[in-house]
Amino acid sequence: MEFSKHKVVYAKRGIAVTPSEKDRCKAIPLDRANCVLSVALKRAYPGCVEAEVGKSRAYVRTKRAIYVFETPRANAFQALLFDKTGEFQTDEEYYFRTVCPSGRATGKRQGSTKAKGALRLKPNAKRRQRHKFNGTRPDVKR
Repeated sequence: MEFSKHKVVYAKRGIAVTPSEKDRCKAIPLDRANCVLSVALKRAYPGCVEAEVGKSRAYVRTKRAIYVFETPRANAFQALLFDKTGEFQTDEEYYFRTVCPSGRATGKRQGSTKAKGALRLKPNAKRRQRHKFNGTRPDVKR
């Protein structure tokens, strides 16, 4: 999926998908764009041109934009199971959630270096020596 040509938008609402046996037959193992869940997303999402389901995110491309959904662990596990064995539980509802605000990429650095508990070494401070175990792995030099 090419991101440079389209606007990437976080989805406002989640979507529920029920893969059918036809979706499982069309699916190709080890292919994000043609796994069972992406084939079902293409069928269920109105105006969908292309869909990819990854381990943590799902992307749905329409003519106007690319919508980003969060892939729950159960969905990612089912996709992984399909890639390894070819088995998939059809006729169950799989839900793709919206990405929560804290999980979104903002393009800004997260956190602060001036936080209360931030550990900073003074310029002339001595660093702590690493602990060495004597008598283990004598052939490895440290």
